[in-house]
Amino acid sequence: MPLSPSQLDSAWRDFKQLGDPDARIELINHYSYLVRITAGRLMTALPGGLDREDLVGAGVIGLIKSVDQFDFSRDVKFETYAIALIRGAILEMLRDEDWVPRSIREKLKGLDRTMHALEVKYGRPPTDQEIAETMGITEQEVSDLMV
Repeated sequence: MPLSPSQLDSAWRDFKQLGDPDARIELINHYSYLVRITAGRLMTALPGGLDREDLVGAGVIGLIKSVDQFDFSRDVKFETYAIALIRGAILEMLRDEDWVPRSIREKLKGLDRTMHALEVKYGRPPTDQEIAETMGITEQEVSDLMV
């Protein structure tokens, strides 16, 4: 159940001034909706096959970090700060679990764009030689990327 504004103020005060672990848990529970919202938004922008619970798990780490590190002296709403850290934690988890290096991923994107452009140009699927010449790579590299 969400905290009332006065309960929320009290929880922040107890946690930040006294280090009360129960107040910390109350804050994390109160703001957990931010994790669900952020994970849901990212799910719609990411390819299928991702487990929402994995995103939520990573997002909770970002929420905990935001509660622990939030500085009231800055002129930023907690929600704005928390969403940035939640999103960052989710994206970091996705990068860490991605076994394809970024350089290869960029080459794959280039391969897709090149194949599409050549197919439009020639009205048929391009050959490996045509792709290689257009991309400035060898036919073997084209074959390796297609695997």
